[in-house]
Amino acid sequence: MNNMVNKAQGFGLSILTKIAGSEVLDQLKLRKFVEKSLYQSSKAGFKTLSQTQKILKSGQKIQKQRLPHQSKSLFDLNLTEEQQMTCNAMQQFVQEVLYPLAHDADQHELFPHELWQYSTDLGLNFYALPEALGGVASEQNIVSNILIAQHLAQGDFSLTAGLLSTFSFINAITRWGSEQIQSEYLGAFAENPELKATFAVQEETAAFNPEQLRTKAVAHQGHYLIRGQKTLVLFGESADLYLVSADLNGKAEVFVVQRDITVTAKKSPAMGLKATQTVTLKFEDTPAHRLGDEDFDYRAFVDLGNLMWCAMAVGACEAVKNTVCNMPMNVLPLVNRFPIVRVSPL
Repeated sequence: MNNMVNKAQGFGLSILTKIAGSEVLDQLKLRKFVEKSLYQSSKAGFKTLSQTQKILKSGQKIQKQRLPHQSKSLFDLNLTEEQQMTCNAMQQFVQEVLYPLAHDADQHELFPHELWQYSTDLGLNFYALPEALGGVASEQNIVSNILIAQHLAQGDFSLTAGLLSTFSFINAITRWGSEQIQSEYLGAFAENPELKATFAVQEETAAFNPEQLRTKAVAHQGHYLIRGQKTLVLFGESADLYLVSADLNGKAEVFVVQRDITVTAKKSPAMGLKATQTVTLKFEDTPAHRLGDEDFDYRAFVDLGNLMWCAMAVGACEAVKNTVCNMPMNVLPLVNRFPIVRVSPL
């Protein structure tokens, strides 16, 4: 039944995507209608998928998941139909939802509560969940993840970073999580769309090096204890789960941590990320479990994270460029007197 739901949704959206590429739409002045249908179909499909998974995945043990590498064998700069469909859905989401909420979110330094529901409707986290668990991820496709980040950031950098925190957490568990970690958490994300997760990697040191960590982990009775501080943690006070980097016997590792009383937070607003309510977290012998096993690659973990930040920066810059290019000519001389690009503190 799980496969049936996925294939039915994919078939319908594939047809819409092909229709959207037709020149006939422009001749009949139907393009905006069809583009909106594409976005609404994505929302409706993932709502159905989410409701189905709450029934299918309850209480099931999960075997270790590893997505195969992308099937493309030739160098090709063209987007696949699925990638183009995803880009269309993200662009519509930006126009209708993200951009209108951005100004107030930044002013009030508060992530809009309704945005979480919109994100659930869009089915964002299902792009990271494997098909076996009710998601739509069938292979490791870094380009698709980059496209999602880039297109969303055209609406707002800060809100995009917030929306992608749980999405990226799921990606990391799918890519590197041990069988124990995947069994405990991947099924939970499939069942509960309100579960929030984030990353705690950055430390308050000059020229921070992710390979040289002050936060320490020690083995303790079958699990680990984390002690140290992390800064610029998105949603640090409200997230249910953290991925925390820490030094274990002289080597950088990543651990899954559930928020409890041993974790304390101090507000630390960051320019360009105010809406994500960034904090500094202090871990005091906090229980943790190691993320991966023998195939975990810490360097790749850091590099892929940096790629996502870069993609969001590119998207934000594209939005600035489009805004300036559409300005009346008599306004541009005034704009040139002031610095207008403020993307992020990264």
